[in-house]
Amino acid sequence: MNAEEARRRFAELVFGQDADFDLVEAALLIAVEEYPGLEPDLYLERLRGMADEVGHRLGLDRDPQHIIAAINEYLFTDLGFVGNEADYYDPRNSYLNEVIERRTGLPVTLSLVYMEIARHLGLSLVGVGFPAHFLIKYVGPEADLILDPFRGGRVTTEEECVEQLRQVYGSRLRFRPEFLEPTTSRAVLARLLKNLEGVYLRQRDYAHAYAVVERFLLMQPDAPDEVRERGLIAFRLGDMRRAIADLRRYLQLRPEARDRDSIRNQLALARRVWRMRN
Repeated sequence: MNAEEARRRFAELVFGQDADFDLVEAALLIAVEEYPGLEPDLYLERLRGMADEVGHRLGLDRDPQHIIAAINEYLFTDLGFVGNEADYYDPRNSYLNEVIERRTGLPVTLSLVYMEIARHLGLSLVGVGFPAHFLIKYVGPEADLILDPFRGGRVTTEEECVEQLRQVYGSRLRFRPEFLEPTTSRAVLARLLKNLEGVYLRQRDYAHAYAVVERFLLMQPDAPDEVRERGLIAFRLGDMRRAIADLRRYLQLRPEARDRDSIRNQLALARRVWRMRN
């Protein structure tokens, strides 16, 4: 599959959708643009093969806690999947093909691997968009289990989540119960894209960051922050036409934005540069 085909398929898959698109396929389509020739179906088949191996070990047993224990043993003990704490900002952590090949990644990408294997085994797990650390959850008839694939699939308590939030944000963000509620497929994909965008901006790799923001806007064309971000990145890349269009659109979408004055100044500068060139 080439990049153009991948982007077209990605747009078809995610535009206007919320809960009903295939997250794993969408994540692999994101990777195609970075790895031309990548075939998503091959990685989908590998994930099915992982699920088949876990299913073989379980036999007819489909008790949810037994499935979770079997996935944990297979993924994290036998295959050695692990959260990449040593090089957290490596962009490969956000590309699902690399996560499967290298057996390391971010909380959200490891969660996608985990949820896909569980899905093939008949166990429905949901993503939890906890601030600063993506989690997954089994919603049981009697009790829920919060799982952390970044740390070997261990069960995490609400108290531990509260403490982790305190360590990251201090008093700037207080725990709210809705932080542990299931999130939508669109929100999971948005988180993956925002992680990747942040990595490239951190590296000042504006061409890659621009491509990531474009894919975000295929999913949510009027997302104000991403419209602004594309405009600012376009300015850095010297594309004043795009910068002017996006910064002007941002001010239309969010006329009372706190940063409206700085964006107006940036827009004026882009227009001056455009006039000088033309």
